[in-house]
Amino acid sequence: MNAKRNILAISCAVAMFGAANAFAETISVSLPDNKNTTFAIEFVSNVGNTWTYKISYVAGRDLSHWMLVLPNCKDKYVSYTEGAEIGKNPAVAGDPVGIKWNTKGGTFSFTLDQAYAAVPVQAIAKSSTNHGAGSITGPSCVETPPPCEDKVYAVHDQGLNDSQFFSIDPASGFAVEALGAMYPAYDIEALDIHPTTKVLYAGSGDNSEQQGHLYIVDKDTGALTDLGSTGVREIDGLSFRNDGTLWGWAQDSGLFVIADPATSVAAEIIVPSSEVEVGDLAWSLDGSTLYAAQVPKDEGEDPDERMDSGPMTLWKYVPATGQISTICEALTHQLGEIEGLETLPDDTLAVSVHGNSGLMLGVINPATCELVVSQTVETNYDDVEGIAWPACAAVPE
Repeated sequence: MNAKRNILAISCAVAMFGAANAFAETISVSLPDNKNTTFAIEFVSNVGNTWTYKISYVAGRDLSHWMLVLPNCKDKYVSYTEGAEIGKNPAVAGDPVGIKWNTKGGTFSFTLDQAYAAVPVQAIAKSSTNHGAGSITGPSCVETPPPCEDKVYAVHDQGLNDSQFFSIDPASGFAVEALGAMYPAYDIEALDIHPTTKVLYAGSGDNSEQQGHLYIVDKDTGALTDLGSTGVREIDGLSFRNDGTLWGWAQDSGLFVIADPATSVAAEIIVPSSEVEVGDLAWSLDGSTLYAAQVPKDEGEDPDERMDSGPMTLWKYVPATGQISTICEALTHQLGEIEGLETLPDDTLAVSVHGNSGLMLGVINPATCELVVSQTVETNYDDVEGIAWPACAAVPE
Protein backbone atom coordinates (compact mmCIF):
# COMPACT_ATOMS: atom_id res chain seq x y z
CA MET A 1 0.00 0.00 0.00
CA ASN A 2 1.55 3.30 -1.07
CA ALA A 3 1.61 6.63 0.80
CA LYS A 4 -1.39 8.13 -0.95
CA ARG A 5 -3.52 5.08 -0.28
CA ASN A 6 -2.47 5.28 3.39
CA ILE A 7 -3.57 8.93 3.46
CA LEU A 8 -6.95 7.96 2.03
CA ALA A 9 -7.40 5.20 4.59
CA ILE A 10 -6.61 7.65 7.41
CA SER A 11 -9.08 10.15 5.94
CA CYS A 12 -11.85 7.54 6.00
CA ALA A 13 -11.02 6.56 9.58
CA VAL A 14 -11.21 10.18 10.74
CA ALA A 15 -14.59 10.59 9.04
CA MET A 16 -15.91 7.46 10.75
CA PHE A 17 -14.51 7.92 14.25
CA GLY A 18 -13.91 11.69 14.64
CA ALA A 19 -10.41 12.07 16.09
CA ALA A 20 -10.68 15.40 17.90
CA ASN A 21 -7.16 16.65 17.17
CA ALA A 22 -6.81 15.29 13.64
CA PHE A 23 -6.08 18.63 11.95
CA ALA A 24 -4.31 21.96 12.57
CA GLU A 25 -4.55 23.10 16.21
CA THR A 26 -3.11 26.60 15.86
CA ILE A 27 -3.15 28.79 12.79
CA SER A 28 -1.92 32.27 11.93
CA VAL A 29 -4.37 34.41 9.94
CA SER A 30 -2.94 37.44 8.13
CA LEU A 31 -5.09 40.19 6.61
CA PRO A 32 -4.39 41.92 3.27
CA ASP A 33 -3.74 45.42 4.61
CA ASN A 34 -0.71 47.71 4.95
CA LYS A 35 -0.33 47.05 8.68
CA ASN A 36 0.61 43.35 8.49
CA THR A 37 -2.42 42.65 10.65
CA THR A 38 -2.21 39.11 12.01
CA PHE A 39 -4.11 37.01 14.54
CA ALA A 40 -3.47 33.57 16.06
CA ILE A 41 -6.45 31.21 16.29
CA GLU A 42 -6.06 28.15 18.48
CA PHE A 43 -8.23 25.05 18.65
CA VAL A 44 -8.04 24.47 22.40
CA SER A 45 -10.12 21.34 22.91
CA ASN A 46 -13.12 19.21 22.08
CA VAL A 47 -14.50 17.67 25.27
CA GLY A 48 -17.75 15.78 24.79
CA ASN A 49 -20.04 18.05 22.79
CA THR A 50 -18.15 21.26 23.66
CA TRP A 51 -15.63 22.94 21.33
CA THR A 52 -13.26 25.63 22.61
CA TYR A 53 -11.11 28.13 20.70
CA LYS A 54 -8.83 31.07 21.52
CA ILE A 55 -8.05 34.04 19.29
CA SER A 56 -5.16 36.39 20.05
CA TYR A 57 -3.78 39.62 18.59
CA VAL A 58 -0.34 39.32 16.97
CA ALA A 59 0.28 42.49 14.95
CA GLY A 60 -1.33 45.40 13.10
CA ARG A 61 -4.91 46.56 13.60
CA ASP A 62 -7.30 45.39 16.31
CA LEU A 63 -9.73 42.55 15.68
CA SER A 64 -13.31 43.48 14.73
CA HIS A 65 -14.79 39.99 14.80
CA TRP A 66 -13.97 36.36 14.11
CA MET A 67 -16.04 33.37 13.07
CA LEU A 68 -16.01 29.65 12.32
CA VAL A 69 -17.72 28.68 9.07
CA LEU A 70 -20.06 25.85 10.15
CA PRO A 71 -23.01 25.72 7.71
CA ASN A 72 -24.18 22.30 8.94
CA CYS A 73 -24.31 23.37 12.60
CA LYS A 74 -26.83 26.22 12.42
CA ASP A 75 -29.64 24.32 14.19
CA LYS A 76 -27.45 22.25 16.53
CA TYR A 77 -26.15 24.74 19.13
CA VAL A 78 -27.17 24.15 22.76
CA SER A 79 -25.11 26.93 24.38
CA TYR A 80 -22.20 29.23 23.58
CA THR A 81 -20.02 32.01 24.97
CA GLU A 82 -22.02 35.21 25.43
CA GLY A 83 -22.29 37.46 22.39
CA ALA A 84 -22.28 34.78 19.73
CA GLU A 85 -24.20 35.40 16.50
CA ILE A 86 -25.47 32.38 14.52
CA GLY A 87 -26.15 32.46 10.78
CA LYS A 88 -24.88 34.34 7.74
CA ASN A 89 -22.08 36.88 7.98
CA PRO A 90 -22.82 39.57 5.35
CA ALA A 91 -19.63 41.44 6.27
CA VAL A 92 -17.56 38.76 4.49
CA ALA A 93 -17.71 37.93 0.77
CA GLY A 94 -19.97 34.97 0.05
CA ASP A 95 -22.07 35.43 3.24
CA PRO A 96 -20.52 32.41 5.04
CA VAL A 97 -22.72 30.67 7.62
CA GLY A 98 -21.41 29.85 11.08
CA ILE A 99 -20.84 31.21 14.58
CA LYS A 100 -19.37 34.69 15.07
CA TRP A 101 -18.20 36.93 17.91
CA ASN A 102 -17.60 40.70 17.78
CA THR A 103 -14.52 40.90 19.97
CA LYS A 104 -10.90 41.97 20.27
CA GLY A 105 -9.83 38.48 21.40
CA GLY A 106 -10.27 35.86 24.09
CA THR A 107 -11.46 32.29 24.61
CA PHE A 108 -14.77 31.11 23.18
CA SER A 109 -16.76 27.88 23.47
CA PHE A 110 -19.94 26.37 22.14
CA THR A 111 -21.80 23.16 22.93
CA LEU A 112 -23.64 21.15 20.28
CA ASP A 113 -26.55 18.75 20.59
CA GLN A 114 -24.29 15.69 20.23
CA ALA A 115 -20.72 14.64 19.47
CA TYR A 116 -19.59 15.11 15.88
CA ALA A 117 -16.55 14.10 13.88
CA ALA A 118 -13.63 16.53 13.65
CA VAL A 119 -13.03 17.92 10.16
CA PRO A 120 -11.14 20.90 8.70
CA VAL A 121 -13.29 24.06 8.76
CA GLN A 122 -12.68 27.69 7.89
CA ALA A 123 -11.84 30.28 10.55
CA ILE A 124 -12.18 33.95 9.53
CA ALA A 125 -10.72 37.01 11.27
CA LYS A 126 -11.85 40.55 10.32
CA SER A 127 -10.35 43.93 11.10
CA SER A 128 -11.83 47.14 9.70
CA THR A 129 -12.73 46.33 6.06
CA ASN A 130 -10.26 43.47 5.60
CA HIS A 131 -10.48 39.82 6.51
CA GLY A 132 -8.37 36.68 6.29
CA ALA A 133 -9.09 32.97 6.61
CA GLY A 134 -7.42 29.68 7.47
CA SER A 135 -8.27 26.03 8.03
CA ILE A 136 -8.63 24.65 11.57
CA THR A 137 -10.28 21.71 13.35
CA GLY A 138 -14.03 21.95 13.85
CA PRO A 139 -17.20 19.85 14.06
CA SER A 140 -18.73 18.32 10.94
CA CYS A 141 -22.29 18.48 12.35
CA VAL A 142 -23.12 15.52 10.12
CA GLU A 143 -25.17 13.14 12.25
CA THR A 144 -24.42 9.92 10.39
CA PRO A 145 -21.15 10.04 8.49
CA PRO A 146 -21.68 8.31 5.16
CA PRO A 147 -19.50 5.32 4.34
CA CYS A 148 -16.45 5.84 2.18
CA GLU A 149 -17.23 5.56 -1.53
CA ASP A 150 -15.02 2.94 -3.14
CA LYS A 151 -15.94 3.43 -6.80
CA VAL A 152 -15.18 6.13 -9.33
CA TYR A 153 -17.96 7.19 -11.71
CA ALA A 154 -17.42 8.59 -15.19
CA VAL A 155 -19.17 9.40 -18.46
CA HIS A 156 -17.81 8.61 -21.93
CA ASP A 157 -18.56 10.71 -25.02
CA GLN A 158 -19.26 8.56 -28.09
CA GLY A 159 -19.13 10.50 -31.36
CA LEU A 160 -20.48 14.04 -31.08
CA ASN A 161 -22.83 13.82 -28.14
CA ASP A 162 -23.80 10.25 -27.12
CA SER A 163 -23.20 9.59 -23.41
CA GLN A 164 -22.30 6.31 -21.67
CA PHE A 165 -22.01 6.16 -17.87
CA PHE A 166 -19.62 3.66 -16.31
CA SER A 167 -17.91 2.87 -13.02
CA ILE A 168 -14.28 2.09 -12.17
CA ASP A 169 -13.46 -0.14 -9.19
CA PRO A 170 -9.90 0.59 -7.95
CA ALA A 171 -10.13 -2.28 -5.45
CA SER A 172 -10.60 -4.75 -8.34
CA GLY A 173 -7.70 -3.70 -10.50
CA PHE A 174 -9.56 -0.66 -11.87
CA ALA A 175 -12.21 -2.86 -13.45
CA VAL A 176 -14.66 -0.98 -15.69
CA GLU A 177 -18.40 -1.68 -15.73
CA ALA A 178 -21.00 0.00 -17.95
CA LEU A 179 -23.95 1.56 -16.12
CA GLY A 180 -26.95 0.93 -18.32
CA ALA A 181 -27.27 1.75 -21.99
CA MET A 182 -25.95 4.64 -24.08
CA TYR A 183 -27.87 7.93 -23.91
CA PRO A 184 -27.98 9.25 -27.51
CA ALA A 185 -27.60 13.03 -27.93
CA TYR A 186 -27.58 13.81 -24.19
CA ASP A 187 -24.06 15.38 -24.30
CA ILE A 188 -23.27 14.85 -20.59
CA GLU A 189 -20.13 16.89 -19.80
CA ALA A 190 -19.74 16.92 -15.99
CA LEU A 191 -20.25 14.76 -12.88
CA ASP A 192 -19.92 15.07 -9.12
CA ILE A 193 -21.19 13.40 -5.94
CA HIS A 194 -22.97 15.25 -3.11
CA PRO A 195 -20.68 15.21 -0.02
CA THR A 196 -23.35 14.03 2.43
CA THR A 197 -26.20 12.39 0.49
CA LYS A 198 -23.78 10.69 -1.97
CA VAL A 199 -26.21 11.36 -4.82
CA LEU A 200 -24.48 11.45 -8.22
CA TYR A 201 -25.27 14.55 -10.32
CA ALA A 202 -24.53 15.23 -14.00
CA GLY A 203 -24.65 18.29 -16.24
CA SER A 204 -25.16 18.55 -20.01
CA GLY A 205 -23.44 20.61 -22.69
CA ASP A 206 -24.77 22.50 -25.68
CA ASN A 207 -24.82 19.63 -28.21
CA SER A 208 -28.16 18.47 -26.84
CA GLU A 209 -31.78 19.50 -26.94
CA GLN A 210 -31.55 19.71 -23.13
CA GLN A 211 -28.75 22.30 -23.00
CA GLY A 212 -27.35 23.03 -19.55
CA HIS A 213 -29.64 20.58 -17.74
CA LEU A 214 -28.86 19.02 -14.35
CA TYR A 215 -29.56 15.31 -13.78
CA ILE A 216 -29.44 12.73 -11.00
CA VAL A 217 -27.68 9.52 -12.08
CA ASP A 218 -28.54 6.15 -10.58
CA LYS A 219 -25.16 4.70 -9.54
CA ASP A 220 -26.32 1.11 -10.18
CA THR A 221 -28.20 1.40 -13.47
CA GLY A 222 -27.11 4.74 -14.96
CA ALA A 223 -30.77 5.82 -15.18
CA LEU A 224 -31.21 9.60 -15.45
CA THR A 225 -33.66 11.87 -13.65
CA ASP A 226 -33.89 15.27 -15.38
CA LEU A 227 -34.03 18.07 -12.80
CA GLY A 228 -34.42 20.78 -15.44
CA SER A 229 -32.48 23.65 -16.97
CA THR A 230 -29.90 25.52 -14.90
CA GLY A 231 -30.21 28.61 -17.08
CA VAL A 232 -26.73 28.23 -18.59
CA ARG A 233 -26.13 26.74 -22.04
CA GLU A 234 -23.13 24.46 -21.53
CA ILE A 235 -21.93 22.93 -18.23
CA ASP A 236 -18.19 22.12 -18.48
CA GLY A 237 -17.51 21.07 -14.89
CA LEU A 238 -19.23 20.47 -11.54
CA SER A 239 -17.96 20.33 -7.95
CA PHE A 240 -19.77 20.20 -4.62
CA ARG A 241 -18.47 22.41 -1.81
CA ASN A 242 -18.45 20.88 1.68
CA ASP A 243 -21.58 22.91 2.57
CA GLY A 244 -23.63 21.10 -0.10
CA THR A 245 -23.69 23.96 -2.63
CA LEU A 246 -23.00 22.85 -6.20
CA TRP A 247 -20.53 24.93 -8.21
CA GLY A 248 -19.91 24.70 -11.92
CA TRP A 249 -18.37 26.33 -14.95
CA ALA A 250 -20.33 27.22 -18.07
CA GLN A 251 -18.38 28.05 -21.22
CA ASP A 252 -20.93 30.72 -22.15
CA SER A 253 -21.48 32.18 -18.66
CA GLY A 254 -18.54 31.55 -16.29
CA LEU A 255 -18.46 30.34 -12.68
CA PHE A 256 -21.88 29.62 -11.16
CA VAL A 257 -23.39 28.14 -8.01
CA ILE A 258 -26.60 26.23 -7.31
CA ALA A 259 -27.54 26.73 -3.65
CA ASP A 260 -29.42 23.44 -3.19
CA PRO A 261 -29.93 21.20 -6.23
CA ALA A 262 -32.49 19.15 -4.30
CA THR A 263 -34.89 22.12 -4.30
CA SER A 264 -33.89 24.28 -7.29
CA VAL A 265 -31.37 23.97 -10.13
CA ALA A 266 -31.28 27.67 -11.04
CA ALA A 267 -27.67 28.78 -11.46
CA GLU A 268 -26.38 32.05 -9.96
CA ILE A 269 -23.41 33.50 -11.87
CA ILE A 270 -20.53 34.31 -9.50
CA VAL A 271 -17.72 35.17 -11.94
CA PRO A 272 -19.00 36.12 -15.41
CA SER A 273 -16.99 34.86 -18.40
CA SER A 274 -17.83 33.91 -21.97
CA GLU A 275 -14.31 33.22 -23.28
CA VAL A 276 -12.95 30.46 -21.04
CA GLU A 277 -13.50 26.69 -21.06
CA VAL A 278 -12.44 24.44 -18.20
CA GLY A 279 -12.00 20.68 -18.14
CA ASP A 280 -13.29 20.34 -14.58
CA LEU A 281 -13.46 21.93 -11.12
CA ALA A 282 -12.59 20.65 -7.62
CA TRP A 283 -13.19 22.15 -4.17
CA SER A 284 -10.62 21.72 -1.42
CA LEU A 285 -11.96 19.54 1.39
CA ASP A 286 -12.26 22.51 3.79
CA GLY A 287 -14.26 24.52 1.22
CA SER A 288 -11.76 27.39 1.12
CA THR A 289 -10.39 26.98 -2.42
CA LEU A 290 -11.87 25.99 -5.77
CA TYR A 291 -9.40 24.58 -8.31
CA ALA A 292 -9.95 24.54 -12.08
CA ALA A 293 -8.12 23.11 -15.11
CA GLN A 294 -8.49 25.61 -17.96
CA VAL A 295 -8.47 24.49 -21.59
CA PRO A 296 -6.23 26.66 -23.81
CA LYS A 297 -7.51 28.26 -27.00
CA ASP A 298 -6.43 30.86 -29.52
CA GLU A 299 -8.18 34.22 -29.66
CA GLY A 300 -11.50 33.85 -31.44
CA GLU A 301 -11.28 30.05 -31.49
CA ASP A 302 -14.28 27.94 -30.55
CA PRO A 303 -12.99 25.55 -27.81
CA ASP A 304 -15.36 22.85 -29.08
CA GLU A 305 -13.60 22.85 -32.47
CA ARG A 306 -9.93 22.92 -31.39
CA MET A 307 -7.72 20.12 -32.70
CA ASP A 308 -4.86 20.16 -30.16
CA SER A 309 -5.51 21.12 -26.54
CA GLY A 310 -1.86 21.83 -25.61
CA PRO A 311 -0.75 22.50 -22.02
CA MET A 312 -3.57 23.34 -19.61
CA THR A 313 -3.57 26.06 -16.94
CA LEU A 314 -4.41 25.32 -13.30
CA TRP A 315 -6.00 28.17 -11.33
CA LYS A 316 -7.83 28.68 -8.05
CA TYR A 317 -10.75 30.77 -6.81
CA VAL A 318 -10.88 31.82 -3.14
CA PRO A 319 -14.39 32.95 -2.06
CA ALA A 320 -13.08 34.75 1.06
CA THR A 321 -11.28 37.25 -1.21
CA GLY A 322 -13.26 36.81 -4.43
CA GLN A 323 -9.95 36.44 -6.29
CA ILE A 324 -8.94 34.08 -9.11
CA SER A 325 -5.21 33.42 -9.41
CA THR A 326 -3.05 31.15 -11.57
CA ILE A 327 -1.23 28.27 -9.87
CA CYS A 328 0.39 26.64 -12.90
CA GLU A 329 0.76 28.31 -16.30
CA ALA A 330 1.35 24.92 -17.94
CA LEU A 331 1.24 21.46 -16.39
CA THR A 332 4.32 19.36 -17.15
CA HIS A 333 4.15 15.79 -18.46
CA GLN A 334 0.60 16.39 -19.65
CA LEU A 335 -0.48 13.65 -22.06
CA GLY A 336 -3.97 14.84 -22.95
CA GLU A 337 -6.89 17.01 -21.93
CA ILE A 338 -7.88 16.91 -18.25
CA GLU A 339 -11.58 16.12 -17.97
CA GLY A 340 -11.81 15.09 -14.30
CA LEU A 341 -10.43 16.88 -11.24
CA GLU A 342 -10.83 16.00 -7.54
CA THR A 343 -8.99 17.12 -4.37
CA LEU A 344 -7.26 14.46 -2.27
CA PRO A 345 -6.73 14.68 1.52
CA ASP A 346 -3.04 15.60 1.08
CA ASP A 347 -3.93 18.64 -1.09
CA THR A 348 -2.85 17.04 -4.35
CA LEU A 349 -5.40 16.70 -7.14
CA ALA A 350 -6.63 13.45 -8.64
CA VAL A 351 -7.15 13.75 -12.39
CA SER A 352 -8.46 11.81 -15.35
CA VAL A 353 -6.97 12.41 -18.78
CA HIS A 354 -8.49 11.14 -21.98
CA GLY A 355 -6.05 10.10 -24.70
CA ASN A 356 -5.78 7.96 -27.79
CA SER A 357 -6.00 4.61 -26.01
CA GLY A 358 -7.63 3.91 -22.66
CA LEU A 359 -8.30 6.22 -19.74
CA MET A 360 -5.30 7.68 -17.92
CA LEU A 361 -5.54 8.44 -14.18
CA GLY A 362 -3.02 10.37 -12.14
CA VAL A 363 -2.21 13.09 -9.63
CA ILE A 364 -1.27 16.79 -9.93
CA ASN A 365 1.07 18.32 -7.39
CA PRO A 366 0.11 22.05 -7.41
CA ALA A 367 3.42 22.94 -5.74
CA THR A 368 5.48 21.62 -8.68
CA CYS A 369 2.90 21.88 -11.49
CA GLU A 370 3.69 18.29 -12.40
CA LEU A 371 1.09 15.85 -13.66
CA VAL A 372 2.04 12.25 -12.94
CA VAL A 373 -0.04 9.73 -14.89
CA SER A 374 0.35 6.52 -12.97
CA GLN A 375 -2.44 4.25 -14.19
CA THR A 376 -3.91 3.55 -17.61
CA VAL A 377 -7.29 1.86 -17.46
CA GLU A 378 -7.83 -0.50 -20.38
CA THR A 379 -11.21 0.45 -21.79
CA ASN A 380 -12.87 1.61 -24.99
CA TYR A 381 -14.28 4.49 -22.95
CA ASP A 382 -11.34 6.73 -23.80
CA ASP A 383 -13.13 10.07 -24.28
CA VAL A 384 -14.20 10.80 -20.70
CA GLU A 385 -16.09 14.08 -20.34
CA GLY A 386 -16.69 14.00 -16.61
CA ILE A 387 -15.58 12.00 -13.57
CA ALA A 388 -16.66 11.80 -9.92
CA TRP A 389 -13.76 10.54 -7.82
CA PRO A 390 -14.72 10.22 -4.13
CA ALA A 391 -11.95 11.05 -1.64
CA CYS A 392 -12.01 7.51 -0.26
CA ALA A 393 -11.59 5.77 -3.62
CA ALA A 394 -8.06 4.43 -4.06
CA VAL A 395 -5.49 6.47 -5.96
CA PRO A 396 -3.54 4.75 -8.75
CA GLU A 397 -0.05 3.69 -7.72
